[in-house]
Amino acid sequence: MFNPHQTIAEVLGEAIANERVKDVIARRFGLHGGIRQTLEEIGQKYGITRERVRQIEASGLDLLSEPKIISRLDSHFDYIKNHLEEHGGLRREETLLNDLTYICFPVAGLDNVNPADDSLADFSKCQSALYLILTLGKPFTREKESDKFHPLWTINRTSISIARKIVDFFARHFQKASRTLEFKELYQKAKEINSKMTEKALNSYLDVSKEISANKFGHFGLSLWPEISPRGVRDKAYLV
Repeated sequence: MFNPHQTIAEVLGEAIANERVKDVIARRFGLHGGIRQTLEEIGQKYGITRERVRQIEASGLDLLSEPKIISRLDSHFDYIKNHLEEHGGLRREETLLNDLTYICFPVAGLDNVNPADDSLADFSKCQSALYLILTLGKPFTREKESDKFHPLWTINRTSISIARKIVDFFARHFQKASRTLEFKELYQKAKEINSKMTEKALNSYLDVSKEISANKFGHFGLSLWPEISPRGVRDKAYLV
């Protein structure tokens, strides 16, 4: 077990001597308050252009990527890589960060984070540190949001192809069947397509999809269905 925020703070202090470079990295990744700042916001603070901020950020990331420094994060990379492997090689960004943040709250857990005290800020800083670790890790690739998928992190392109195949299959199935399915039913059908499919992998592939979602009762269907995403009182009453 490790504390991402503490580790990143130590690595920043060791790798970067220039305070402005260190501050730019901290602001870009939200290491101070958990809120990532844009190039423009940081540029206004220092009276420099967005491009200059981008250059400073790049130089800071280069320093953090030096072999001596990056080796300090090997155990962190291994931990995250194993987590992704357990979930089919990819994870929706929001879900991945939430999954991993329990590292910072091993006892209380995410559900007990209290917005009224400092724990919410600590939660945000932990996620920011994890995001920087993901950015520095060579095994990890971030895929931007698309029409089909939410933003995600992956350790191989094959997992994205598998996820797309699974999502396309179930999207066609839902269009024909016109009814929701429980996860166990989806899993049985997924095993027919890929006998090696695990429950965690299928859950991850469905979670990253924009086409398929689950309602409050755990039933899956097309995201635009009122049974899945009720938009008004009548839809909600029907769902209940």
